Amino acid sequence: MAGLAFTFSPQAEARDLWTSEDGNRYVALNSALKSVLLISDPLYEEGGTSATNFWRLRLDLDAAILPWLTANIAYEQRAVIDSEDAVGANPLLPQSQSLPYRIIPIADAIVDDPSFQYEQGLDRLALSARGAWGQATLGR
Repeated sequence: MAGLAFTFSPQAEARDLWTSEDGNRYVALNSALKSVLLISDPLYEEGGTSATNFWRLRLDLDAAILPWLTANIAYEQRAVIDSEDAVGANPLLPQSQSLPYRIIPIADAIVDDPSFQYEQGLDRLALSARGAWGQATLGR
């Protein structure tokens, strides 16, 4: 299979939503929108050129509750769009399913059609404490 991939991922900086006067406590929002377009033309099989487009929107909320205690929550929305020829055509690409490293699949897939999958979930949920003794994290 000959393939070609294009990636779109603009840089985004964190947005400070709130910062204490002394700067030790804050709430910041990071966001990322990524897209990958995979175009393939099978070399050893009949069929035309196929395309699969992967999209991901991630919102990452980071908060310093106390100077030594931080919390992090990351929410993602993912979409996969397949051309007609690409549906089930590439066994190397992951199928739509709950990934084991995701914290919580919020619900079943929003849309789960052969040519379009759309889902959401919590990717990170963590509470971290830091001190002279080191760091302890509860969650992922």
